[in-house]
Amino acid sequence: MEPGDALVNEESEAKLLELQSNIQHLENKLRLTGTEKKADAEESHTIMKKNDLEIKRLKLEVHELEVRLERCQKFDRSVISKEFQKQFRDTMNLPAKSAKDVLRHLDTEALELQRKSKSLQHELELKERTLRHYEEQQKEMIFNCDTYFENEPTEFHSLQYIRELENEYQKISKYITESEIAENVLMQMKNQLEKNHLSNAYMLQAVQREYDLLQEETELKQAAGDATQQGETEQKKEVRFLEETSEQEAEMLDMKTKFEKIKEVTGVSDIQEAESRFLEQKVLEEKLSDLKKLFAKTLFDLKTEKKQLDSKKESSIRYPERDELSLAKTRLEEQEQRKERSVLELEKTGTLYTALEARVAKLMESIETNPNTTVLEMITKLEEIIRKVENFLPYRNFREI
Repeated sequence: MEPGDALVNEESEAKLLELQSNIQHLENKLRLTGTEKKADAEESHTIMKKNDLEIKRLKLEVHELEVRLERCQKFDRSVISKEFQKQFRDTMNLPAKSAKDVLRHLDTEALELQRKSKSLQHELELKERTLRHYEEQQKEMIFNCDTYFENEPTEFHSLQYIRELENEYQKISKYITESEIAENVLMQMKNQLEKNHLSNAYMLQAVQREYDLLQEETELKQAAGDATQQGETEQKKEVRFLEETSEQEAEMLDMKTKFEKIKEVTGVSDIQEAESRFLEQKVLEEKLSDLKKLFAKTLFDLKTEKKQLDSKKESSIRYPERDELSLAKTRLEEQEQRKERSVLELEKTGTLYTALEARVAKLMESIETNPNTTVLEMITKLEEIIRKVENFLPYRNFREI
């Protein structure tokens, strides 16, 4: 198992723990919503009690009106009888009138009494109509109260949905901040790469200068050895050659130590590995930029949906009509569908973000200084120079020397 796979497994376990904590958090929120539902139910019960009291009050008022109507009817009858008796006495006490005049007077009085009885009957009918109107209003109020408390969706559901959207907005803003932090880390890695590139270039130039000086010295020594070769003995030649080889061996060891230091600094032993790392880094940057755009788009969509919900909430509070309640139900269903789609998109982006985070952690562990391709080319040149020096020596088995 590679260390990168181990890191990915550790990160996946960490993500699973985080998801479990999120699930527990959601369960706690569901419990809180249950308590809120109970509170809303209690509030609705109190409103129902208030409405029942109002209905009882209206019934009492109707009963009082009925009692008043009966009293008025009785009072009207007594008034009519008293008035008739008074008029009858007046007519009977008329001394200077004939029987025809008395009959005519009685007819006019009877007509007036009929007119008064009709007017009183009309007033009685009007009062009965008002009573029926009050009874219909009472029934309509009872029906409206029942339908309102049965079919209202309502403010609690809309507030709950707004809370869920706010939670999703906070999660998305958290993902965006994490992506911005990753982008800043990548920028720091790029700056560190540029600095390391300059330092490695200076080191390789110094090694190249030392090698050129060494090559010039060896050429001068060879020329001097060729000039004085004829006058020297074989023993002196061997001693001089051993001295030269020991010096060259020390210089080569120095060059190899410097080369090993360069390898430790770059942390790369193969050019193909470095190229693959740079390609992975480029793909990672592109994916991070795409992820940032996607998060920004989902954030904008959620903000617009929140504004629409706020406006719909205000309109539903101002005009609680039946048609608007049905429209609010359909809109809430559409918003729930949108919410499900947004949750699926968030899950997809979360998986993509976890994969990208794993890749970034792997790159940060494997590439501490993140070498450049030019540095690798200079390292290969240095290896070729060492091979040339080994070939230049008369003994091919340079490792044994």
